[in-house]
Amino acid sequence: MDKFDNFISKHDNYNTILSVFNLVCEITEKEKMTGSDKLIYATQMFHVVAKELHRQEKISEELWEQCEKLSENEIQSYVTDVIDLWNKTVPIL
Repeated sequence: MDKFDNFISKHDNYNTILSVFNLVCEITEKEKMTGSDKLIYATQMFHVVAKELHRQEKISEELWEQCEKLSENEIQSYVTDVIDLWNKTVPIL
C-alpha cells in the first residue's frame, strides 16, 4: 500500500463516499492506462483503497460499511460521475 500513501496522506480523514471515490480516481489517473482500462482499474481498486483507508483509520466504520456494500456496477457509476465532474469547466461557485 506504499504506492497509495502519498494520496491517502493528503487528508486526515475521508468523511464521504464521494471523497473516497475522488481518491480512487486520483490514484487511477496516475496509472499509465487509457479509456476503459482506467475504469476497470478504478473499479478493482475501490475496495482495496477503502480497505486501506479503514486500516489506517481514515474512514469511519459506517463509511467503511457503505463502501463494502457497493456492487461493481455502482462503483463504475460513481467513478464515471466523478470523472464527469472533473471534466466540467464551468465554475460551480
